[in-house]
This record gives sequence, C-alpha cells and structure tokens, in this order.
Amino acid sequence: MNSFFEKTKPKETLLRFDKAFSAFLSNFMADNPEMVEVHCPFCEGEAFFEAFILENCRYLRCKTCESLYNSPRLSKKELNNFYSKQPIENFYSESLPSLRERRIQFIMQPRWNILSNKLINNGVTFPVDKVMEVGAGLGYFIEVMQKDNAARRYVAVEPAKASHPYLQCLPNTDIVSTVLEEAPADICCESNLIFLNSVIEHPFSLKSFFDKISHYLKPEGIVAIVDMHSGGFDIEILKGEAQNVNPHLILQIGSIEGLRQLGKLHNLDLIDTFSMGEMDIDILYSYSRNLPLNHPLSGFSRLLEKSALRKDIQAVLKKHLATGYNGYILQKNLK
Repeated sequence: MNSFFEKTKPKETLLRFDKAFSAFLSNFMADNPEMVEVHCPFCEGEAFFEAFILENCRYLRCKTCESLYNSPRLSKKELNNFYSKQPIENFYSESLPSLRERRIQFIMQPRWNILSNKLINNGVTFPVDKVMEVGAGLGYFIEVMQKDNAARRYVAVEPAKASHPYLQCLPNTDIVSTVLEEAPADICCESNLIFLNSVIEHPFSLKSFFDKISHYLKPEGIVAIVDMHSGGFDIEILKGEAQNVNPHLILQIGSIEGLRQLGKLHNLDLIDTFSMGEMDIDILYSYSRNLPLNHPLSGFSRLLEKSALRKDIQAVLKKHLATGYNGYILQKNLK
C-alpha cells in the first residue's frame, strides 16, 4: 500500500532525481570548489557538535539554538555556480506538472487552510493589498490563495526560469526572476504578507535574506514560514538519510528557538508556531521497506504497515511539535 509520502513523491521520480543529482555532485566537487566556515545562520552561535556527514558534506548542530547547518559550505560565488548547473530546475519543470493535482490536493490546499486560519487568528483580514511568495516554484500555492481571494496583488519571486511559463498563467501576479536579495524594491516593497515555503534552507546568508524580508514588509506586516524542522522526527531518526536532505542544496534547518532568534535579529517577533508535518512516519515507513532484514530499523516496515497506526503516531508528533515540518508566523515590530 502506497503511503501519503509515496503518493506525492513517487519512488521512480525520486530515483531519477537522485541519480541525476549524484552524478552532477560528483562532477562539481571534483573541481575542488572554494569552501568557507560559517557560524549558526539562525542565532550566530559559535558552539556546535557534528550531527552527521552526507556525501562529504558536514552538518553541525548549534549548541545554543539546536538548529542544523552545513559548514564548511560552498562560498557564495561557488554556490551561485552550483545552482546555475544543478539539475533540480529541470526535475521540477518536467516532473511536478504531472503531479499537480496531487500536490495541490494533499499539500498546498491543506497548507493554505491551516495558514489562513492561523493568520486570521493573528489579526489578518483578507483580502490584503499585496502578498509575496518567495520561491514560488510552479505557482501552486499562489493558485490556491487566489481561489480564496487572499490579496489584490501577488508577487512571485522565483529565479528558476523553467517555472516562469507556469507562473505567467497566474492572473494579477508580478513575476520576479531573481533571488530575493536582488529583487527590485518597487515591486516587492510594502508587502502585507510574505510566504516562505521550503525556502530558508537554501540562502547562503540568512542575515542578508532576512534583511530584505524585513525591509519589504509593511509596518506590522507578517511573514508566514513553512519549513524543515531540526527537531523533527524524520531528521532526528534518519539524519542524513532523511529524504529532503540534499548536500549543498540544504544549507540549514532551523529549530523553533533558532527561528525565534533569527526573528529578533531582524525586527521580527515570533508570534505563533505550529506543526505542518504530515509525512514523518510515512517517510520512516517508506525508508524501512527498502532496508535489509538485519538492519536495526527494518522492523518499522512491519510495525508501521497499518495506515491507521501511522496516522495515530503522526498525530502525537504534531501535538508535541516534533514533526519534520513546522509553521511559523513572525510579525514586524514597530521598535
């Protein structure tokens, strides 16, 4: 029986991407690109311990806020080079359109339902004047928001050119074809809401990135974040084997405290935190089904075979904010 995870990310699609990415990574790193040491991108803490190593890519856990981050990492110049050549852009443009209905039904619509209720509970009245999504991908999240008339104007920040034909189909939407740090201020400024869906793991410098986020928000504007969680079940158990951890693509994974500290550094108050994870147990189940029988985790393939049990355990993780994805709402303060 296919799990929820396998319905939204089919095995054959993941295997094809993994093969292409591994080949690219081997060739890229063979040229010995420049690497630089960094402190914790969330709280700027300097104390750490080694959490795991993946494809010679070292991930550290901050002793201050417990976030995870890659160090040493590709220099900013090398990272730009890496992104210009890596195959993920083609993967998304070729593979995800065929999964459009599933991803909207199982991921984007439920995500918007949760976020919109949280935003209303925190004082937002829809429609707002302007919503900006950074890392808009193929536009599925904006499409869902538009059905609810969330804003009078939308801005989609997405540097991947393969996404633009899909984004151009969205009405009343300005497309910014650069990274946020290079985005034109006249389009992005005075945003009431900024959405970051699986974005903050990518920037070389979260300081530069959130300087722009804070600058583009209106006074008392809100940032809504859905992203990987360093204290999530899948990361804690599987570490570098967790499905979403790709070397050099995932540079940092925040903790709840890490997001709080990051907000403070940029005039943003963390006003709400909630679980958005639905797949931790399904991910472990899918992973365990491919293990040899003598592997310590192989027993999960039998223990978790019943979907009702997986659902019950996932609910407990959500209750305790122990899922691999969390939601965060931060508000720009007036100090």
